[in-house]
Amino acid sequence: MDNLYHFLSLVTLIPLLLGGVGVASAIHVHIKQKLATVAVLRCVGSTVSQTFAIYVAQGMALGAFGAIVGAALGVGVQLIVPTLVADFLPFKFEFRVAWLPVIRAMLTGFTICLMFALLPLLSVRKVSPLAAIRVSFEAQTGRDPLRWLLCGIMALGVAVFALLQSRDWRVGLGFVVGLGVAFGVLTLLAKLLVVATRKLTPAGWPFVVRQGMANLHRPNNRTLLLLLSLGLGTFLMVTLFLVQRTLLSQFDSSKADGQPNAVLFDIQTSQLEGVTNLIRSLNLPVLMNLRWYPCV
Repeated sequence: MDNLYHFLSLVTLIPLLLGGVGVASAIHVHIKQKLATVAVLRCVGSTVSQTFAIYVAQGMALGAFGAIVGAALGVGVQLIVPTLVADFLPFKFEFRVAWLPVIRAMLTGFTICLMFALLPLLSVRKVSPLAAIRVSFEAQTGRDPLRWLLCGIMALGVAVFALLQSRDWRVGLGFVVGLGVAFGVLTLLAKLLVVATRKLTPAGWPFVVRQGMANLHRPNNRTLLLLLSLGLGTFLMVTLFLVQRTLLSQFDSSKADGQPNAVLFDIQTSQLEGVTNLIRSLNLPVLMNLRWYPCV
């Protein structure tokens, strides 16, 4: 049960991050399409901070809308499912909404969405007014300290969230390290794929194949984001399958010999000897004691 609790608590973080990568990819495309608009805004007197604030406000609006719709869908599913399975339950199920977890989930989703949206939005600050009249104008490039600071804040936020979700800090820390390794491996593979398609594509291959391979390394490609999305999605599905098999194997005791099939609860310390003698007088073995609860 502890393993199941840790799994259900931490596995929700993976689709949340997967959604964040999807948000970053969508915002990246949106910003690339709006570079001319950003340049025009700069030409008519908009400052860098004002232009950046406009698109941040758009990202916040989308994040808030997604959080509200997601919470509404979650509450709706919890309202419908008990009605559908009512005939299969031996008791009457009473539905109520725990608003505090719903609000926490909305705030967490909104925060993750905003942090992942800010990464591509930082490029808005580099757009020059010259881009409005020179299509080929190159934006300023180089290291952006604010981007590295934002990445550090995102990593710290994910670590704090994982530690809060897990009752054992070692499990939460191990999850964060494993997730970081997965991100690092996928990023490295994406970089290697870009280099390989640039240098190792044979000139004798058909034009369609060479054109498709070239799109993986040309400017403004989304190879990294797409590979992260696909890789994390596959990672999620494989993790769900493997952990499901592991948990089921732990619960399945029918194939093992000498396993108890009855557990006696609320046996006090002073009652333990008497209960044990009573069980043995009925020709039943006492197989094990779990926290002083005899299992027969």
